[in-house]
Amino acid sequence: MALNPTSDLGGSHAETAKFAVTITGPGVSGTWTAAKTAAWLTIVAPTTPQSVDGDVTYAVAANIGTARTADITVNGKVFTVTQSAGL
Repeated sequence: MALNPTSDLGGSHAETAKFAVTITGPGVSGTWTAAKTAAWLTIVAPTTPQSVDGDVTYAVAANIGTARTADITVNGKVFTVTQSAGL
């Protein structure tokens, strides 16, 4: 399994973005699920386990504080979201 890209560096404003999940290798099967590590991140889609290649769409809340970082994990693979400080 691979994530592309593996990170996002965003501004302090609210935004929605996505990254690709690709199942690799012949005969690979099973399901994948996205999970977040911070309340300011929302997994928009998919909201149920998936068994094919697809995208994870996520939303980031506006930041009015210091810069912050959180992860979205997909079956042990890590996508890192870094958001700059708010004004």
